[in-house]
Amino acid sequence: MQINLTITDRLEQQLLEKASQLNLPIETLILESLRQLFQEDEEELSKEDILNSLRIALQEVEDGKVALPSKDSAVETASTRTKSAFAD
Repeated sequence: MQINLTITDRLEQQLLEKASQLNLPIETLILESLRQLFQEDEEELSKEDILNSLRIALQEVEDGKVALPSKDSAVETASTRTKSAFAD
C-alpha cells in the first residue's frame, strides 16, 4: 500500500525533528502514531456503553442483587476517616 500525504512545511519539520529524536524513519513515526490513535479510540468507552453499564447497575440495585450502603454507615465511615486522619 502506498499513501501520499500533503502536509504543511511546519508539520513536516516537526515530524522530522520528532523522528530524528526517536531515531525512526518519518514513515514509521506517522504509521505508529496512527496505530496508537486508533488503539486509543477502541479502548475508550462510548457514552452508550457507559449508559448501558449504569442501567445494568441500577437494575441490579432494584433487584436486590447489590445493596447500597445506608446513609448512617456512610456518615460513620466518613467520620471514622476524618478522626483517623487527625489522629496522626
